[in-house]
Amino acid sequence: MVLFVYLLHMNKKIQFLLPLLLFVCTSCTLSTSISVLKDPPTDSFVKVFKELEVTRCLKANPDKCETRKFYTSGSGIIIDIAPGYTTVLSAGHVCEEGSTILPQDKLYQYSWNEKLKILDKNKNFHDGMTILTSQATPNSSDLCTIYSETLQYLGRDNKVKLAPRAPRVGEDVYYIGAPLGIYHPPTALIVRGTFSGKIDNFSSLASVPAAGGASGSPILSLDNRVYGVLFAVHPAFKHATIITGYQETKKFIEKTRKLLKK
Repeated sequence: MVLFVYLLHMNKKIQFLLPLLLFVCTSCTLSTSISVLKDPPTDSFVKVFKELEVTRCLKANPDKCETRKFYTSGSGIIIDIAPGYTTVLSAGHVCEEGSTILPQDKLYQYSWNEKLKILDKNKNFHDGMTILTSQATPNSSDLCTIYSETLQYLGRDNKVKLAPRAPRVGEDVYYIGAPLGIYHPPTALIVRGTFSGKIDNFSSLASVPAAGGASGSPILSLDNRVYGVLFAVHPAFKHATIITGYQETKKFIEKTRKLLKK
């Protein structure tokens, strides 16, 4: 602004330089502030659908039952865990959530069944089976791994892998996901943000916008390595998102690897 005011008071003979100077400064700002992601693994992204069938029967009359179906969707990524298996990493509540029995429903006996479907970049649906899952509690992270017999790895030779280190505070990160269910195969949304730091051993905070449907999205480094999984967002501030802790994500992937090798 000082330069701008100063030039306005200079001799009219050199005022023609002002547009050129402004153009050069604007160009410099753009060229130094914009970084482009190199080959993000969007071909490894999948959308995860869950069908929850809930049946409730009167305890006083077990033959009197009613069944309802609910449908939700989340995000996931095909990740390299064990040779010979195409495995999807997602959030625990995307895979298995069950049903919350309210106090006023104690007259009923509940049962439920959950089915998973995976939509790949070629618009093909596949049956999914949960390998391992954990829910977000004070002592665990919200994580899930899924196996599908028909899902094939559709991307690059170098499959998506876990990062070799934890993210650093202030580091740029991004996720590939389907917030609000938005996914137009083969194009998935890419959302960038900043890693803010650990909350505890099981979760961390990132300033990256999210919404329902983004749960299970992989939080990635700029060199396309997985740091964790997005599983929650602050209801009043959609840029405050909770992701799984790096060390817990690493342990969870190792547990999945051991199960697949049995």
